[in-house]
Amino acid sequence: MVTARLSSFKLCIYVISVVAMIGCKTRLLADKPEEVYEQRTSFERKESYINVPIKASVNAIENQLNNYLKGVIYEDISFSNNDRDNLTYKVSKYSDLRFEAKNQDVKLTLPLSISGIYKKLGVNIKFNGIIKAKYTTTVKLKDNWEVATVTKSNGYEWVKEPKVSVVGVGFSVGWIVDVILISKLDYVNNAIDRAINDNLNLKELVRPGIEALVDPINVSETYKTWFKITPVEIYATQLQSANDTINIGIGLKAYTETLIGEKPQVEVKVDSIPFKSVDKLQDDFNMGIVSVLSYQAISDLLYKEYVSSGYEYVQGKHRIKFNKMNIYSNKDELVIEVGMYGSVTGDIYMKGKPVYDSITRNIELSELDFDLDSEQKLLKSADWLVHGALRRIMKKYMVYPVGADLDAVKLEMQDYLNNYEPVKGVVLNGELGDVEASDLYLVKDAIILVVGVNGKLVVTVSEMD
Repeated sequence: MVTARLSSFKLCIYVISVVAMIGCKTRLLADKPEEVYEQRTSFERKESYINVPIKASVNAIENQLNNYLKGVIYEDISFSNNDRDNLTYKVSKYSDLRFEAKNQDVKLTLPLSISGIYKKLGVNIKFNGIIKAKYTTTVKLKDNWEVATVTKSNGYEWVKEPKVSVVGVGFSVGWIVDVILISKLDYVNNAIDRAINDNLNLKELVRPGIEALVDPINVSETYKTWFKITPVEIYATQLQSANDTINIGIGLKAYTETLIGEKPQVEVKVDSIPFKSVDKLQDDFNMGIVSVLSYQAISDLLYKEYVSSGYEYVQGKHRIKFNKMNIYSNKDELVIEVGMYGSVTGDIYMKGKPVYDSITRNIELSELDFDLDSEQKLLKSADWLVHGALRRIMKKYMVYPVGADLDAVKLEMQDYLNNYEPVKGVVLNGELGDVEASDLYLVKDAIILVVGVNGKLVVTVSEMD
């Protein structure tokens, strides 16, 4: 009987102890902040200038002009035309023209054979000779892709001067050649102008380089990151020549941007880009390189630090452990969902703004604090947690180094800009320089850090065939 009473007493004491222990613990049900993130896939649109120098071989243009000007240049088969000049003749290209470019001028030497018949005093005087006709063409670039040329005659010299004898008297027929050349001066000049205009087609020279540039470059397979260049204007300096090469400075004003997702569509057509001639080209190239830090990666780091390690937060007589660490975005803030048990059981939420420190090259959380609803409920039941060191401790570990990732992306981009040949005959060469702090975005599943890099980019198009 006594034993039964003692057992009942012990059971009562045990139940009272359990109830007391339960009563000493706080259960918390804080409202979860909404998950809100930026709906965007394009980041950091920057204005840039890209040089696309065009080098055209003098020999190549010379060959094309020779294909254009060949055979009979012009002829006159009537003695009675041209105020009855009693003259018929044929002017033909004797051999290949020679082409020499110097600064903005093009000098041409065109070997011509001239043959014909001149009627004088009832006698047909036949003549046949060879000359080198000389011309100078000034080439200027105009807006809207136009090439303006002005060709002038610089006279000629005889290679083989014919002399004929009439009634035993020999005389030169050079004056006849003067008449022929002067009468057809505009014809030859216009033919040369047409040949140069037709064969110095800037749009077609530039097109391969621009079409290669606008094709987006995949800079990260892991995060489906693309680098895209969108030209908005094309500039060109006046033609210059040196070392048997015609040089045309072509520059692009463009926007560079980084995109994440599927390969972006190409929107620009070369024919629709405005073209202007300028005295000098700019060469400031800017781009944004992207570092992607997933929320899952942050959550995993926090879980390792606070949960799997068995970390215990102690403040006076209060003790808590953690069983959950989850990260997501709420507008421009990161939310840390913290699951705990011990003196306080339940989930609380903390918020902070991620910022990039350009000196330490870390992403940190500034203004880390309890979410308003979590704070209000903690103040009512566990104010010691609000006024304690938990925020400071959590902030200490909310530091994520991204410098190595940025260096890796920059190095990868630099590799692309080192003799990168997206299509045959088009080569990209660039040098990336200083890195500048830029913007940070909270998108679904990740923090996107975009850091600006300046430098220079040159796109070389192979010489004309």
